[in-house]
Amino acid sequence: MHLARRSHLPHLAFLAAPLLALAFVGCDNTTQTTSGRSYLERYPTPVGHAASASADPRHDPEAPPLDRLVAEVAAIEPRLVFPARIGLARIERGRLVSVPAPEGATWLDLRATLGDTFGEFVPVDLVVAEMVYSAHAVDPRATSTLADTIARIRLGAARQHLDAVLIYEVALDTDVRNTGWSVIDWTLVGAYARTSKAHATAHASALLVDVRNGYPYGTARAAAEDTRSASTFGAENRLARQRQGVVETAVQRLAPEVASMLHKLRDARLAAPQTTLTGAAAASLPAPLATR
Repeated sequence: MHLARRSHLPHLAFLAAPLLALAFVGCDNTTQTTSGRSYLERYPTPVGHAASASADPRHDPEAPPLDRLVAEVAAIEPRLVFPARIGLARIERGRLVSVPAPEGATWLDLRATLGDTFGEFVPVDLVVAEMVYSAHAVDPRATSTLADTIARIRLGAARQHLDAVLIYEVALDTDVRNTGWSVIDWTLVGAYARTSKAHATAHASALLVDVRNGYPYGTARAAAEDTRSASTFGAENRLARQRQGVVETAVQRLAPEVASMLHKLRDARLAAPQTTLTGAAAASLPAPLATR
């Protein structure tokens, strides 16, 4: 795992009994199940036209280009039905990367907790994503952007026949805070005394999107903090373990928020009227109103 770090940090070593503080920070989730069709129906009826006249800018050649684009973007329906094949896509520094083994174990535990009702988690394969993207991208050699990464993920997920994909990333912030004893750092004793505090904060965030049409079903976020007493000199790998540990903790705390989000999405579907429709009528409705 490659973890971001501030270049000005000195080498720190944690003593055998560090002062450790882990805290829950900023854990929550959101969901979306709104209909694009209903949203577009709320455009006001043009003056002088019948009440049934369409005010959709997409059908108005005189509408400003931005208005037409807004309407096109809004014209999207939720279609996620459980059980589903949900992809896992880990982003690091704007690029798709493999899911680290400890984080993979977290998602396996979540899958076991949710049960078969929700389906399965399937990692988006990096090779498959790159293969499909390179074959269909306008210029595969172009500089990678986050939009390119999202395109890679959706194309790879489509090739793997996934219904939705959970895209997540972890931002890491580290810092060293001096204490009142920092003045003795450069003495023989002080170099190995606990005169500083090493602080690490990891913020994990996730977005669940539909592979077929890009509908955003929900978001989740969680964070973890770790503060330990440290000395100025010592082993770098101990500092790395602190950073890795706080990242893993943030992902572990993200998992319950993802579970809560999925439960809300399922409950929204169960609470919707169970109207059986077929053909074009069913295709025009959000997934919670259509039967599989």
